[in-house]
Amino acid sequence: MPKKILEEKILTLPEVKEILEKYGSEETFSYIQKITHSYVTKFSKIPADKARELLDKLTSEFNVPPEVAVQIVNALPETIHELRIFFSYSSYEPKTEDLENMVKLIKKFKERA
Repeated sequence: MPKKILEEKILTLPEVKEILEKYGSEETFSYIQKITHSYVTKFSKIPADKARELLDKLTSEFNVPPEVAVQIVNALPETIHELRIFFSYSSYEPKTEDLENMVKLIKKFKERA
């Protein structure tokens, strides 16, 4: 019987890691969960609470679409050039000033992590 989707939510890598660790451990994970846990552990750069806070700030203060904001939080780009890449397939084009402020915000979160 197919599984029923109860809820869909966009999550950052650190949030996925936190959820996996909350409900299981390496010993109890399925094969897919083990691979996923290994991946998110390797690529998570900040704690889950900071990732969600940064995601919320990007979407509320800069009106970044959630799908783009999640990718930004996962990668934590360090320059305007790197950040601009995330908007190349989005209809949203932030101003250079907003990109500069986003980079400053991202750096602040990386330092606090």
